[in-house]
Amino acid sequence: NGVTVRDGESKYQGGNLSFDSSKTFAMNGGAFEGGTSKDGGSISFSSKLNGTIAGGSISGGTATEKGGNIYNQGTLTVSGGTLSGGTATNGGSIYTSKILNVEGGTISNGFTTEKGGNIYTTGNMTMTGGIITGGKAEAEKPTFEYGIGGNILAAGADKDHYANVTITGGTIEKGEANGRGGNIDAHTYVNLVLGKEDATTNDLALITEGKSTGSSGASGGNIFVRGDSTFTMYNGVTVRDGESKYQGGNL
Repeated sequence: NGVTVRDGESKYQGGNLSFDSSKTFAMNGGAFEGGTSKDGGSISFSSKLNGTIAGGSISGGTATEKGGNIYNQGTLTVSGGTLSGGTATNGGSIYTSKILNVEGGTISNGFTTEKGGNIYTTGNMTMTGGIITGGKAEAEKPTFEYGIGGNILAAGADKDHYANVTITGGTIEKGEANGRGGNIDAHTYVNLVLGKEDATTNDLALITEGKSTGSSGASGGNIFVRGDSTFTMYNGVTVRDGESKYQGGNL
């Protein structure tokens, strides 16, 4: 605690911080505020990263392309702290292409004009705790490609390179998309797994109050799963209270 880094500007990556080291990154307090860049409005992590955010806050970053608050190409674990209010074309708060583990903390109120209000992942993502809330995907002309994944958008590259998203704990709530997938959009080439086989109750993870509100074709208030993606649900998770203008309030 005791330090704030804010309002940096970079043409390409990391308005406040560009981390390109093979050593450990650990954030336990303090604040990153604002920041503007093409990718990673506030922070950019290279593929070398093995990092943890356990405390402090990252807020208000703006990326013209990917990751308003964070652009991650390495291994990032969020176990505490807050990430809030990022804005980007894709991945309002976090854009991640390798590994993202959400174990705690709060990721909130990210905004995108295309895909993934809070998180856009093309790699592997696990969620075992924490809260992802209030993300918004709002395209000027919502379609099957834009204005999708209010809280989370996952997309693999092709049939040989699937994105994997596994949610066994925590809360995903109050995401809104004016296209599809208010809380989660498994866009294409995604393996989406909710819960776990050995769970004995359904209160470990909650996906709730997602909204798909677009003027045409809006579907999947909580979750939208597209043709090349898979969906597996076990015990341990509850999906409830989704709202869709056309099809599938919850799924």
